Amino acid sequence: MTLFGKTLVEPAKAVASLVGAFVISWQMTLIALVAGPFAAVLIRTFGKIIRRSTKRALENWADMLAVLEETLTGIRIVKAYTMEAAERKRFHRVNRQLYKQQRRMARTDAATSPSIEALGLTVGLLAAGGAGYLVLNHKIDMDIEDLITWMVMLAAIFDPVRKLSKVATRFQRGDAAAERIFEIRDRQKEKRTPGAPMLPRLSGSIELAGVEYTYPNANSPALCGIDLTIQAGQTVAIVGPNGCGKTTLVSLLPRLLEPSGGKILFDGRDVATHSLRSLRRQIALVSQDTVIFNATIGENISYGLRRPKPQQILDAAKKAYVDEFVRELPDGYDTMVGQRGATLSGGQRQRIAIARAILRDPAVLIFDEALSQIDPDSEQRISQAMGEFITGRTAVMIAHRFQTILAADAIVVMNEGQIVALGPHKQLLETCELYTQLYNTQFGNAK
Repeated sequence: MTLFGKTLVEPAKAVASLVGAFVISWQMTLIALVAGPFAAVLIRTFGKIIRRSTKRALENWADMLAVLEETLTGIRIVKAYTMEAAERKRFHRVNRQLYKQQRRMARTDAATSPSIEALGLTVGLLAAGGAGYLVLNHKIDMDIEDLITWMVMLAAIFDPVRKLSKVATRFQRGDAAAERIFEIRDRQKEKRTPGAPMLPRLSGSIELAGVEYTYPNANSPALCGIDLTIQAGQTVAIVGPNGCGKTTLVSLLPRLLEPSGGKILFDGRDVATHSLRSLRRQIALVSQDTVIFNATIGENISYGLRRPKPQQILDAAKKAYVDEFVRELPDGYDTMVGQRGATLSGGQRQRIAIARAILRDPAVLIFDEALSQIDPDSEQRISQAMGEFITGRTAVMIAHRFQTILAADAIVVMNEGQIVALGPHKQLLETCELYTQLYNTQFGNAK
């Protein structure tokens, strides 16, 4: 019988047996039901233990899988630093915690039915002995046949209770698992306005007006009072020391983060009141941490498009110099790249990400140090191809290389979540001390 079937059948059997016992002798039945509260307390106690253990076990499962993934992903570093023994100890420690919780759950689950059975047997013997004494001494009006029938009814009451105790522990396990699921479901979702109007393709400007952002549980804002206007077709580079808010700023444009204050306007339209999908469809993102999926090279390039033509994929691949190494592969663009692009080099993964952005044909390009893992020869050729592709498009770049700075129409200098200077390269060298310092330490070496 299924778990759901037991939750329907067993209570019905217990109620029917209870009614029969009351009909025969309601006085003796009431005395026997003194065990009811004790049974309820036992079931509740075991259920709580099972629930806590299940929740901790699920958390330990997540920890163990995270340790495995982390170790296997960084296996080259683990081997290079001869940390195999340390990783084995770390895995054993996490696995030991999981084992303890699983063992506790098994012990509690195994003890539930025997405990209820022992309670029922004890109460049954006491009730039978007491009833027999009263009947034999004629202190209660009940014949032997009714006594035996009443005892059978009493046993029939406790048997469903025993089975329901197992059902209760199963429900507690399910409740603990459901709680972890609901923790994820209850997290704040992206703000989507039902029936929001579509945002037209950018043709005028992007304006950030008084934009602020504070990360959850942070003591200070990551961005404060950002006022910036980017004209359509303009290339803007964002520079600044680590942790100044560069990545946070560009993450606000596709609404990967929602500003805590201020507005972001595309052609004077507030993006918060327009369709989120229509906004993101006109933006392409190439991040420093390249994301490659366990699919073919062609599928990775065409990611985000439903039915791209093979020629379109090929053209984008050629512009990003992906075709150079794909032609040498036996399966070409049908080559599987493995999880996180494990079969590709860092430079190859980044070229695929750039080809993906080219194929998307966006109005706005966001580059978070997109050429960080490209060799100098490929960087020069890709920069030339990107220069042609960027023409007529708005590009926002987080820059750490001198070549990117020279290609920008305007440079935004950030520090501690604020824009401290804005202008072309030569002007900033003369007027902004922070930019001059960054240029000498980061960009000067690249020159």
